[in-house]
Amino acid sequence: MTQDELEKRREASRKWRRNNLELARKRTREANAKWRKANPEECRARQKAYRDRNLERSRERGRKWMAEWRKEHRKEDRLRSFNYRLRNPDMGRKWHREHRERGKVSKLKVHYKLTLEEYRKMLLTQGSCCAICGDAFIGTPHVDHCHTTKKIRGLLCKGCNWGLGHYKDSPERLRAAAAYLEKAR
Repeated sequence: MTQDELEKRREASRKWRRNNLELARKRTREANAKWRKANPEECRARQKAYRDRNLERSRERGRKWMAEWRKEHRKEDRLRSFNYRLRNPDMGRKWHREHRERGKVSKLKVHYKLTLEEYRKMLLTQGSCCAICGDAFIGTPHVDHCHTTKKIRGLLCKGCNWGLGHYKDSPERLRAAAAYLEKAR
């Protein structure tokens, strides 16, 4: 086949493709699907190479896709997570043991809108002692906050934090309890 004949064939193919675009796309998709089915290892290798070359873009697309999927399949997602935890009860505990710091960071951020640096700064400011009783912390300090304004007041030991909770964060109740204790002496 001469160069001219080859060029005429290519031009005819291009012309047919322009005139039958949807059919051409369908045939291309079918041919690609057939190739992917016949060459799964090569397909995986190409996908991995693409992800490695475009790592941030791939991650961003994955995050967007997952966020959309979770919105549309909220109940399904919760059920899937619940069933996984039932089948693998030790996995959550294992993850938390191995990632204690990440779990703490996540809890501080979600519950109190507090970064780990701000938490550590509060701990240093208070001298690693309870803001009420002044005792050194045994275990993890509790973040005391106002339940209505969500404002963080300080770090407390377990006993002081529970005490405030039992008195429903009411200064009047705490004064009444102090007066009661003074009177009983």
